[in-house]
Amino acid sequence: MKPGFEVLEKLSLYIQEPLIAEQFQISFDADAIESDRHGLKYHRKDFGAVDADFSYAAKFSYHNHEELLSIEKLRQIMSGQTAMGNQMQKNSEPVAGKIWIYILFGLLVVAVLAIFNRKAISGYRDKGLSREEKAYCSQCGKEIFGKYSFCPWCGAKQD
Repeated sequence: MKPGFEVLEKLSLYIQEPLIAEQFQISFDADAIESDRHGLKYHRKDFGAVDADFSYAAKFSYHNHEELLSIEKLRQIMSGQTAMGNQMQKNSEPVAGKIWIYILFGLLVVAVLAIFNRKAISGYRDKGLSREEKAYCSQCGKEIFGKYSFCPWCGAKQD
């Protein structure tokens, strides 16, 4: 080892096998072959401790009959396209449909809250309560009309 050079305690070399690879060959026996959730395969070679000036050459070969890059193939897989003809598979529920469901649900919640608020205000009028008879919650400080035993906002008992 040369003076001033550090030693790596563990070196691992990862070679990603292209998604489009057929007859993939590599010049070393892999210590492990790992896969991720997209189907990408990684051939790992562990070297243990090595000097900082360590070098290693790995050779690999494969056939690409689809004439695609791995990133193009990955985009096809992630977007639901088929390998033949790049035809899109129909999703059971498109994303735009999901967005409309959330928007409609939000509008429904707003409508229910508006109706509830209107009923609460009309309840004050039905009881003949006026703005002059207002009070404030001893807990949250919000305005309370009439003589309520509990705050309609925070539920605290009123004196």
